[in-house]
Amino acid sequence: MHLVENLCFNMAKEMTTFTLWEKLQMIYEKISNLSKLILIWQLLNMKMRETEPETFHINTFNWVLTELSAQDLNFDEEVKTLVLLLSFPTSWEDFYTIVINSSSKLTLDEGNGAVMSKELRGKSMGLIINEPAKTHHLTRSIE
Repeated sequence: MHLVENLCFNMAKEMTTFTLWEKLQMIYEKISNLSKLILIWQLLNMKMRETEPETFHINTFNWVLTELSAQDLNFDEEVKTLVLLLSFPTSWEDFYTIVINSSSKLTLDEGNGAVMSKELRGKSMGLIINEPAKTHHLTRSIE
């Protein structure tokens, strides 16, 4: 059995397989809890940049949810959808107001579908998606 040096140091004092197993389980539970904490932090602090494609953002968001689910940490569909909507830029405020008001109980599929529809509508209209709005200031010279 090959153990990482750090683990070997911690396991050197264990005399039976049972105590060795208990020690390993305790160490990996701590690692698992840290992993959950990091994933939750990523989920709650995820913010889409104006120039980021919607599909990339949704895929990243869903990947974090999948990783959390693999560690038996699941969220209600409505909570997932609300966290997704909050991860969009503030310029999307009108969009997520519409999504929130469209249904009494939100699902992640509805949220993802609305975002994909928005992206497709923009592409079909020939718009450049997610490029920050450029403002033009009119200047007048005083002579």
